[in-house]
Amino acid sequence: MSSLFYDLDKHAEEMLEGEPAIDKGLWTIVGTPACLSNLEDQGNLTFTKMTYSGGVESPIVRDDFDYIEVRANLGLDSVPPSFKGLSGGGLWQTDVGRKPDGALVPIGKTRLEGCAFYEIWPPGEYAYIRCHGRRSIYKHAFGSLINGG
Repeated sequence: MSSLFYDLDKHAEEMLEGEPAIDKGLWTIVGTPACLSNLEDQGNLTFTKMTYSGGVESPIVRDDFDYIEVRANLGLDSVPPSFKGLSGGGLWQTDVGRKPDGALVPIGKTRLEGCAFYEIWPPGEYAYIRCHGRRSIYKHAFGSLINGG
């Protein structure tokens, strides 16, 4: 039987062998910000998926948990006024190459690198979406799930 869920167990060993290549590929966060959805009318709820690509900061490690932040350029029209509701959304990395005509094409497999949980709006030109990183997901969260907490 085929599954649409991402198999954490299948990818855990590979993901825990190294660190993400933050300067390579396309980094995309996928989720459902509340400001783009209708959550007020209980009889007509609508959820709008957002896919946003941005740069990432080097992972921060604290007590064997890692965190990675996605930069959202506030000068772009594609950045919503808030990322609230995006929590739990996946941060994905895809290696890309170019076709002879210049079009981008994915190379290899897309990897789940993080899970969004917090937004930061400091003064300046960027907002940040903080994500639990690969160690937090593949070692701690997944390990807790299969070991019963």
